[in-house]
Amino acid sequence: MDRKTPPPISLPQRIDMLPVERLPLGQHGQMLVINGGTQDVIRVDVVIEAGTRYQQTTLQARCTNALLTEGTQTASSQQLAEQLDFMGSAIDTATSADFGIVSLLSTHQHLDRSLQLLADVLLRPALNQSDLDVLLRKERQAFMVSSERVATLARRGFMAAIFGPEHPYGRTAQPADFDALTRHHVEQFHQSVILRKPITALLSGLVGHREIDLVTQHLAQGSPRVDKPHIPLPQPTPHGAIRRIHQPKPDALQSALRIGKATIPRTHPDFPMLLVLNTVLGGYFGSRLMANLREDKGYTYGISSALIPYRDACVWSIGTEVGLEHTEAAIAEVLHELERITQEPLPDHELELVKSYLMGELLRQLDGPFATADTVNSALQLNELDLGFVGRVIDSVRTATPQQLLALAQHHFGTEGLVISVAGGPSQRNERK
Repeated sequence: MDRKTPPPISLPQRIDMLPVERLPLGQHGQMLVINGGTQDVIRVDVVIEAGTRYQQTTLQARCTNALLTEGTQTASSQQLAEQLDFMGSAIDTATSADFGIVSLLSTHQHLDRSLQLLADVLLRPALNQSDLDVLLRKERQAFMVSSERVATLARRGFMAAIFGPEHPYGRTAQPADFDALTRHHVEQFHQSVILRKPITALLSGLVGHREIDLVTQHLAQGSPRVDKPHIPLPQPTPHGAIRRIHQPKPDALQSALRIGKATIPRTHPDFPMLLVLNTVLGGYFGSRLMANLREDKGYTYGISSALIPYRDACVWSIGTEVGLEHTEAAIAEVLHELERITQEPLPDHELELVKSYLMGELLRQLDGPFATADTVNSALQLNELDLGFVGRVIDSVRTATPQQLLALAQHHFGTEGLVISVAGGPSQRNERK
């Protein structure tokens, strides 16, 4: 047996995905069912267009969604927590720029009662002033702590430079916003957004007729929800020159870098292939940026690049933190890697390694009902439930060639319109190049 020669890399010809069944949810939205797995557990994700883009006041969406689990009209936050804990269930909320999500994890035995609590949380929250005061104190403290981090400052400056400081994707909370938010704002958002917009209930796990009927019974309550046409947000204004933004922090020992620009959305036909190209550049531990700035130069512990999708936009971002003395050299090396990837075809062995890595990631993302639900949820939020996106990514990974990726890099990874956001060190004059 030859133990010195590694086996050849073999990519799967296809990846089977658990089927997704779409069902109506009365006059309140839709239900997506992913039936699979072997464990006595079920997850219900309720997705609503209740992200920060729909708020009238800063912090309104985030605080309203967070307050949903802080008690209902029939149970205090402590009583709610005790009931869920007794049944081994859990309810969590999350808020993005575009969506609000309320998730329930429950066993089948206690699903009926857990769904009743989920309906109370979603439809009949207490939204007490005392709970809002506590939440705002916690959020303010977390905001102040986060604002001391150079990574946060660089990210805020980066997004504001791309979208503009008043755009929903570029806006940042200010300390005064924590004093301005009132209970009236919270109640208004709950009434006008959470109770009015259609919901998508995503069921995953061992799902049968009983579970579907229970979800319909508990979530299809109240007045019919209004499904209004989606109005896209304004797109970022393109800039030809490199723009550099500096957020000073004299006491910082490191500087944080965010380098990138707005790019094509996930609905664009080039996007699946762009995922492959981004992985080569900085999307995994063996990427070119890691090999250069970490392994060769020793400037950083880690650097990565990512495609950050929103419903109406997408941002390509390179992020890292380096010692202050290496800031300019690190920026130069990032620009050098961008020049390389736009001028030189990828070696075959490097592309095969990336393909193998990406296939493994896709297998992980579709492994079981909950992982599949996360993938479906992403498609729902960012691709208008175009599940064919997953198949297109698989095809792109399998068929990508060095010549295709070189042409794509020249079109999307050039320095035109690039934003370089630096946080840390003394004040500098913001520059345009």
